[in-house]
Amino acid sequence: MSIRQVLGTACTILLANCIVVTAFSQEKKPLVADSLKSKVNSEIKRELAEAKGKLQLPTTDTLLPLKALKGKKGELIGELNSLLSEPKAIQQQLLSKMALFDDKKIVKPGRVNASVEYTYLQDTSGMELGSLNSLGSVYSYDFSTGITLFQLPVNFSFRGMNGVYTSDYTSFNKLFKFNFDHQKYIQTIQSKVADKLDPDVLTAFTMNRINAIKSNYEKALRSEISELQNEYAQKYKSFVALPEGVTDLSKNDRSVLRSKLFAEAKANSAAMADSAMAGNEAHEKRVELLEKIYQKIISDKDKFENNKLVKQLKSNLPFTRDSYKSFLKQPGNLDKIVDEHMELSTIQRLFMNMTKVDLGQNAVKDGDFSLQNVINSGVNTEFKNKKVSGGFIYGRNNNINNWLQAGLTSGVTNEYSSMTGFKLGTGSGSASQQFIAVNFFDFKDFPQLGAGDNPLQSAYMAVPQRRDATISFHSGFEVAPKHKIVLDVSKSFGSYSNNMSPDSQAYKTNAYNNLLGGDGKSNYAAMVDYKGEILNSDVTVFIKKVGLGYNNPGNVLLRSGETKVGFGVVRKVVKQMTVKYNIDFSKRDFDPLKRYTNRSINNKLQLNYRINRNNRVGLTWQHTSYDSRLLAAGESKGGNTRIQADGAYSVRVAGRKVTNNVTISHQQMNIPMLLDENYKSRSVLLMHTSSIALNRNPLSITFLLNRSDNKDYLFNTSLFTAEANYSYQVAKTIRLGNSIGYYDNVGWNKQAGIKQQASATLKEWLNIDVDLTYKKAVDITRPELANQLFITAGMHLNF
Repeated sequence: MSIRQVLGTACTILLANCIVVTAFSQEKKPLVADSLKSKVNSEIKRELAEAKGKLQLPTTDTLLPLKALKGKKGELIGELNSLLSEPKAIQQQLLSKMALFDDKKIVKPGRVNASVEYTYLQDTSGMELGSLNSLGSVYSYDFSTGITLFQLPVNFSFRGMNGVYTSDYTSFNKLFKFNFDHQKYIQTIQSKVADKLDPDVLTAFTMNRINAIKSNYEKALRSEISELQNEYAQKYKSFVALPEGVTDLSKNDRSVLRSKLFAEAKANSAAMADSAMAGNEAHEKRVELLEKIYQKIISDKDKFENNKLVKQLKSNLPFTRDSYKSFLKQPGNLDKIVDEHMELSTIQRLFMNMTKVDLGQNAVKDGDFSLQNVINSGVNTEFKNKKVSGGFIYGRNNNINNWLQAGLTSGVTNEYSSMTGFKLGTGSGSASQQFIAVNFFDFKDFPQLGAGDNPLQSAYMAVPQRRDATISFHSGFEVAPKHKIVLDVSKSFGSYSNNMSPDSQAYKTNAYNNLLGGDGKSNYAAMVDYKGEILNSDVTVFIKKVGLGYNNPGNVLLRSGETKVGFGVVRKVVKQMTVKYNIDFSKRDFDPLKRYTNRSINNKLQLNYRINRNNRVGLTWQHTSYDSRLLAAGESKGGNTRIQADGAYSVRVAGRKVTNNVTISHQQMNIPMLLDENYKSRSVLLMHTSSIALNRNPLSITFLLNRSDNKDYLFNTSLFTAEANYSYQVAKTIRLGNSIGYYDNVGWNKQAGIKQQASATLKEWLNIDVDLTYKKAVDITRPELANQLFITAGMHLNF
């Protein structure tokens, strides 16, 4: 066999491999981009040329020995197969799904944390605590861990204390939490996809998506252009042909496109004299037609290039490891990649969209006009995919300090016994985020007045059985880039369920007969919120209206009868200086006739100037004015004004850096009270803190001086405080903290205090903390809280 035959055989094998690759790619998986095919072919040609150069071809016609010839042939084929291995590997990733999780363990334990803490409190003045005698000691515990079930990360914990400050002395078995960690799960998937799927494959996949979007734009463009061409042809019996490729939106800049189009027009009219063309209607309409076509192409080209998804996809090209991970952080991109290329079990794929699975006692916050500030002992789940989202919540009320939150005089409380809620909205792929939520609240099984001997229990008020509910709609959308509007609308409705008497609020409707009727118009609440950028400033505007009869048991922060309007702006004046200003007006009506009202206007201005990384200054001015008509016959006016300057600076003392924070504040209060009187107070506060590291141990000194004309309210009297704190290591596993202080509170007591802290690491998994605080009165004005002793001991285990 001659060397020519050897090369012929090798090329035949090579071409066969190329044909197989191309045909298989085209028929089975259209995601392989043309750029990859070109890359493969060019690499093959280059390697083949090098292989030919390495073969020393003889100048005579003598034949090589057969064994040597076979060896040369095998070597060449081996090189060519090696050359094709990389595109084959890329192709294999595109054609088959890869297992995302290799570990088949059903349960994988995580770290275990456990702690127990006991605090002893004693007012050594001997004053009786009365009903709060149980405050003498508090103990609590906390046990938590994280595990992985079917590759799904979950956390659960048992937490509790001995019932102090709870309305019903909650038992330990109610302080249980079990939560699916959706954020950690998604981060794990992103990391594994980035490791398993090569960036070149994703480049091909991304280009395919971009080209698919471009193809849709081009198809619509060709259809519109064809209509214009047919109209011209029917009228002037002449067809206007276009240069090839002008509808390709990824090519041709504007000047090249115009030249191509009008050069074609000139060529088509070359047979006509210039004078004839000047007055020829068909020629003039041809030019107008080409101008229309040009404008349509430019318009569609702009639409394609400014398409939000296209810009996002192009922003990641070419794919590097960092841009790859950024690309995968977009939920839609990750979902698409996982669907096309990754193998997950049904439950693993489902939980990619289960954004929340909370069991046990969990705090709930779900928008301004839905659940907020609620502790739910039950289940709370949410599901969101590209098209739709939904949620379900059910549980018992387990809030702390219900009556302290709502107040004895409040007509709205959150002391419901149980609740059920549903939520349905748009998915992650929607341009606007919308949802509608319906929540039902049951009031029943509460003790009647006088039941029990717990002074903190909610037996101060008999609660008849009733049902309340709210239906809320939320919509958030961008009206333009950097301009977003959020709309919330809500309505409450309810009725008694024990046939005791009709509803005492005449402006409420029956829960089952008149959900959206006109009689319940005062039960509505709504808010419009705008956030955007105007003249290089961040601007916020909102208006909120809550009807007088509106009652949301799941959101005690909503105040019925209130109308509120607000405006805020943030602007960076220079590189180091930021200015913030906020103003809001609030008007609240307490009765249908508006005889009892409260109005307030709040202004707040903040200036912040950063000199460098360690030095800054700030200035705050805030004023709130009040105008109330409550129980008194006439109006009661007042206000609250605060002016504050604060800053941070660093200096060096004996070569050591000293960090300082200083605050100077003046406050003047004149706040209307219920019984035709105002609470008045003037105060000036000065606080200075300095911190320095001594042998890598922090030493801090704090001085606080407050001068006030108030002598009754404990937290606003004239006082002087000086404290020094030093923390240091005494052994490899023991750290101590020492503090001394002097406290002079006018109208109360003068005290000297010490604080001793000790932290020890007995094992790598065991920490013990002890804290002792003692304040001794050196001059007693009032016996309450004159001498105070606090001892806290805690133990923490970490496996």
